Amino acid sequence: MSSPAELHQAYVLHTRHYRETSLIVDFLVPDVGRISAVVRGARRPKSPQRSLLQPFGRLLISWYGKGELKTLKVLESDNQLVGLRGRALFSGMYLNELLVRLIKAEEPCETLFVNYQQALFELREAESVEPVLRRFERQLLQTLGYWMGFPDSDTEQVNCFYFDTDSQWLPVAETPTQAQQARCFLTADLAAIAQDDYSAEQTLRAAKRLMRLALAPLLGDKPLSSKTLFMKSS
Repeated sequence: MSSPAELHQAYVLHTRHYRETSLIVDFLVPDVGRISAVVRGARRPKSPQRSLLQPFGRLLISWYGKGELKTLKVLESDNQLVGLRGRALFSGMYLNELLVRLIKAEEPCETLFVNYQQALFELREAESVEPVLRRFERQLLQTLGYWMGFPDSDTEQVNCFYFDTDSQWLPVAETPTQAQQARCFLTADLAAIAQDDYSAEQTLRAAKRLMRLALAPLLGDKPLSSKTLFMKSS
């Protein structure tokens, strides 16, 4: 729990209306994790907090309260705003939604905070957002303890692996059946993904399919709002 005198670095992950003039804001804080806090008066037209509570801008905050819902006490800019546009903007929204839905409240996440911040910088500069997203998804799964690793096999012996519903890799000795194909991955693609090498379009497609399969049990049936928004804007 934070001492009110302490200032913590934080990013805004999500905001929602609270009563007539306030907001509930989900923050990502490295040494504390994800917290939710009421920001009183943030919706008033002349509130100085409105301009600060933007996604992808690093803040300095403190709060008070013992329950799950805190009350924000101090909100300052940390002079680090990552401006995202187009596909990069929707990609950043996707990262935020993953964090809100998948990480538990008040569990320290120093490494994930660094990974998230790096992903924002990379999204801003990247010609293609896909490698950045695949890298962060993998880092998130590793942080959550759900990353399944890669199969340990000589590529000359096994050409393809099947990713089963228990997140286990099973070697496929023959040509995959039609029912298996959606969960089968070439060993060469898996080796490239393990090296974070997305230079081949085929590897990038395989990585996207793999991460979707790995994240699906954690996300459940509820659609991702960021994906819906992106599809509507396309």
